Amino acid sequence: RLIAICDISADTGGSIEFMTECTTIDNPFCMYDADQHITHDSVEGSGILMCSIDNLPAQLPIEATEYFGDMLFPYIEEMLLSDGSEPLESQNYSPVVRDAVIASNGSLTPKFEYIQKLRENREHAQSLKMGDKKKVLLLGSGYVSGPVLEYLTRDSNISITVASIMKEQLEQLTKKYRNVTSVHMDVVKHEEKLSSLVKKHDLVISLLPYSAHPLVAKKCIDSKVNLVTASYLTPAMKDLQEIVEAAGITVISEMGLDPGLDHMLAKECIDKAKEVGATVVSYTSFCGGLPAPEHSDNPLRYKFSWSPQGVLLNTVQSATYLKNGEIINIPAGGALLDSVTPMDFFPGLNLEGFPNRDSTKYAEPYGIQTAHTLLRGTLRYEGYSKTMGGFVKLGLINPDPSPLLSSTTSSLTWKELMCKLVGIQPPAEYNVLKEAVFSKLEKNKSQLEAVEWLGLLGDEPVPAADSIVGALAKHMEMKLPFGTGERDMIVMRNEIGLRHPSGHLEDKFIDLVVYGDNKGYSAMAKTVGYPTAIAAKMVLDGEIDAKGMVIPLTKNVYGPILERVRAEGIMYSTRSVIKQ
Repeated sequence: RLIAICDISADTGGSIEFMTECTTIDNPFCMYDADQHITHDSVEGSGILMCSIDNLPAQLPIEATEYFGDMLFPYIEEMLLSDGSEPLESQNYSPVVRDAVIASNGSLTPKFEYIQKLRENREHAQSLKMGDKKKVLLLGSGYVSGPVLEYLTRDSNISITVASIMKEQLEQLTKKYRNVTSVHMDVVKHEEKLSSLVKKHDLVISLLPYSAHPLVAKKCIDSKVNLVTASYLTPAMKDLQEIVEAAGITVISEMGLDPGLDHMLAKECIDKAKEVGATVVSYTSFCGGLPAPEHSDNPLRYKFSWSPQGVLLNTVQSATYLKNGEIINIPAGGALLDSVTPMDFFPGLNLEGFPNRDSTKYAEPYGIQTAHTLLRGTLRYEGYSKTMGGFVKLGLINPDPSPLLSSTTSSLTWKELMCKLVGIQPPAEYNVLKEAVFSKLEKNKSQLEAVEWLGLLGDEPVPAADSIVGALAKHMEMKLPFGTGERDMIVMRNEIGLRHPSGHLEDKFIDLVVYGDNKGYSAMAKTVGYPTAIAAKMVLDGEIDAKGMVIPLTKNVYGPILERVRAEGIMYSTRSVIKQ
């Protein structure tokens, strides 16, 4: 059994590929866990001991140096008098020196000709790998597709097909990026065409709504093609685990911002803490995509930089989290909006936060079962939740198919729909409807102002949709877009409480704040698109080769991605507070 390796070359990422950092005289050994691809300072547990001290010769005793010099000295004269321009055979070398010569007169010596064979084998493998272009299928052409295409098309050996229902967006993308072709189609409704497309590609990136991912995953399984998405690993996707593994493919989920970068920043901190023997006692993470403060001038204090319907539905989801050892369950239907907490870690931003889905399920994958508090949440500007609460009261955040939106009522106006929702006969006078809505909102003036501001009491037509929330999402997308020159902002705060072996406590704070570019990509597009593209490139290049369902919780995945997103200008900061 291999117990230890001493790498005297001290060449990081060189002859020993997993030696990524030199050890030191004071701490000469580290432990590499090959199962988890994690290197940690402790020499306890499973793994291989690594020693790779770059200044190790400085520690040799003087007797060793003197002995080496005494052994070398007899050969110094013949080496100094040799002529490197002459062939090795003509040199009057002793056997010791002759056997030590690797190259002479521009050629490898006979004992070292194997080096050329190694080079040729490596170059042959690389040429086979690069012989044909790698083919990527991108499903969706929305907000985050730009950074994905921009990153991947830097490699001229990658060709990309974009499939989307949005014809104008497709035309813009194919004009802007090289090596990109487009297919205008409804991916969900044309399964046979989707199957045919998937077969022709080496990797699929899905930027579609999460509900479409199981369908896409099944097509990838059938054709044994790898898949990358930025969305949550939902139960429907988890159910495919066994057949994904049987197909021998990689399916990566949660590779965006939240989920995605939040996981990676948390795991980087948690893994470093464990290396020094600390345990995690609490973990809290809040993240939100927002308009920059100067552009938050509407009753929601919000504008849309990604799926509007997804944003609305998140407010009526159930949520579960752990607080001081107690599991808190919030039922679906809008109770989430009553669990809002002011967030003052950036006092100038006037933020609020509420829990997001089931936080407790991350205890095991994060390896923080010791935590008494575990909470992941969503950030918004103060006032957002109160306004959304008004829409819930009115029945506007309803995802169920609605008979009120049947094809026979294609000319339905918001005024008529609101009459039906509050139980009065249309048509009604404006003031009568307004009073009925005000009553339904329990006399909340700010909620009524939001309804009026959005024109929901007027004669604008209700957009065609299967559900009321779908219609509202389309309406809001028209009312609350980012205008020309306006920018969005991403705010993330991770707080991790640690207990060290000495007993003292430490709080780690990780902050990520990213602004969109006025004439470039939005902050949301950058923080979702670049991690997704980087992960896809890692799969194409063989850096990620694990089979089955993968999320970015291991160092060999999150380490390179965090390094590479920093190179794209996505910067984060960390600080610590020691407690007695």
